[in-house]
Amino acid sequence: MDAYDLLILDNRLLATTDPQRVPLARCECGVYGCGMTDITVQQIGTTVRWDWLVETPMSATSPI
Repeated sequence: MDAYDLLILDNRLLATTDPQRVPLARCECGVYGCGMTDITVQQIGTTVRWDWLVETPMSATSPI
């Protein structure tokens, strides 16, 4: 997704105690829904948790 859409005007990646679904990536063709990755972002105590939804780009146990 375009950084402007994620961060400017309203920082959609800012974690709150309520889980929020955020579209994070889309297919290189530019159409959301044609290969997309969404996350839920939530603050739990002092921890920020991201969970992948729809298409997971990598395993949580994959080496970087």
